Amino acid sequence: MLNAAKLYKASEIKSVIVPSPVYVEGVDFIEGVPIHYLGSEEEKFAEGIIKMCGQTKFPKTVHLFKGTVHGQNIFATGDKDELISLIISYIKGDGKKKGMAG
Repeated sequence: MLNAAKLYKASEIKSVIVPSPVYVEGVDFIEGVPIHYLGSEEEKFAEGIIKMCGQTKFPKTVHLFKGTVHGQNIFATGDKDELISLIISYIKGDGKKKGMAG
């Protein structure tokens, strides 16, 4: 998702929602566009998610669900409704109200 965002100008992107992203250096290439990091507290990418959020200088949120479930598999858990609600709030632009600002 983060790499796909590089294909567009910041003015063409409302926000970037990244479920369980693999850690990448230099996430500041989409200046001014909110990035919403999602994942699980004990999944193998959790440390990288937290690190990327900390390195992100523009609007951001991070939400880590309990457990080890990765990415889109969170839709198959009891957290499905909360995940959907978060994504909808990010799309609408009110995600900072529900996510944990980093």
